[in-house]
Amino acid sequence: MDASLNRKITLRLLPYLFVLYVLSFLDRANLGNAHTSLLEDIHITEEEYSIGVSVFFIGYILFEIPSNILLKLTTAPIWFAIIMVSWGIISTCMMFVHDLKSLILVRIFLGVAEAGFVPGVAYYLSLWFTPNERAYRFSLFFSSVSTAGVIAGLAAYGLLQLDGKGSLYGWQWLFLIEGIPSIIFGLGCVFMLPGSPAQASWLTPEEKEYAISRISVALNDSDHSHISKTQFITVLKDIRVWLAALLNCCQVVIVYSLSFFLPALIQQFGFSDLISNLLTVPIHATSVLAIIFNGLHSDRTAERYLHSVIPSAFALLFWGLEAYSLESDMLPLQYTMVILGASCSGMAVPITVIWPMDFMVGSTTAAVVPAIIIGIGNLGGIIGPQLFGLTYGITNNYTWGVTCMSICSFLSIVFATALWLVIKRDEYKRKGEYLIQHESRK
Repeated sequence: MDASLNRKITLRLLPYLFVLYVLSFLDRANLGNAHTSLLEDIHITEEEYSIGVSVFFIGYILFEIPSNILLKLTTAPIWFAIIMVSWGIISTCMMFVHDLKSLILVRIFLGVAEAGFVPGVAYYLSLWFTPNERAYRFSLFFSSVSTAGVIAGLAAYGLLQLDGKGSLYGWQWLFLIEGIPSIIFGLGCVFMLPGSPAQASWLTPEEKEYAISRISVALNDSDHSHISKTQFITVLKDIRVWLAALLNCCQVVIVYSLSFFLPALIQQFGFSDLISNLLTVPIHATSVLAIIFNGLHSDRTAERYLHSVIPSAFALLFWGLEAYSLESDMLPLQYTMVILGASCSGMAVPITVIWPMDFMVGSTTAAVVPAIIIGIGNLGGIIGPQLFGLTYGITNNYTWGVTCMSICSFLSIVFATALWLVIKRDEYKRKGEYLIQHESRK
């Protein structure tokens, strides 16, 4: 029954969740598509733009855990609807920014509104899938980041050409039109997403019973509305969670550096603003395929470490070559390395989020772990854009920004290896305790 049940759940839930994250990432990252035009029209510098990018993550980080706790006390459909409608409205308000202060204000509120959606989905999927089924599903979900990049590049190419229509700048049309779908789809959450298998009208009574029982066994917890203080404290004390959070932070530095500076980086190759946005499409399309393949293979082999380290090792190489190529006139190498580097950097992120949930039990644990990992990880959303902005201000190019992404790939290998060693240490410790108990019974 597992295969047919998983297929039915996947086809019912993942497409809608996929669309929701596409809209989420469009609304937070379309600032990167508006980069050049926005700087010219509201008269801010590259360094000030980086501040506007980074402040989003202040509220985003602070409200990750509270948001997941509120989700657990309500239901996913209701909470997702609330936060989506909120961020859709705030995102459209981006069209009214006119200076650095207004940009900072709107971006802070947008971060608060979007906080909790990604860790909320990680928790929500834990109510439907067992640990060895989550990497593929979360990778499907996370690949929507790159899909959003494809859509953003195409949409920006069209919408920025509306510049001057209706007395609006092109970037104002961009924020207006891309914010409205979040409101519409947010309201649809109440009707499209069941809160749990027990509320899924498209499951038979037998399927509901089996789905509920297998998740209760996997989580060792059948009460999904209760907040366990013991589980919460245990999570906070677990070094594996914090190592995963640091690993995610290194990865997210790269993800958000690309989200907010990829069109500008490609523009450095000698292309116009419009063409640079268009050329982001193949990069993101390749990343979608890479992310899905890595998650699927990770679940099928029940292996996490190599599926994190190997992509990071290749990313280290590709970003190093990209930094080298930016110092010379090597356009084919420049563009190829961006495609390969972006794909490898994205592949490992979903693995990091679900990895600690493979060996931790409890519904409160399932809610808090991804909130901590993604919350701390999104410090990378502050660090990455600042590194790009500051190094550009010094060198007037993105060579050092790309070099920093290569360094973060190396640090990802270090933290993934440290996490793997701690996990193996704990496994040997448990085996030793089991053998001692077994011998004492004899």
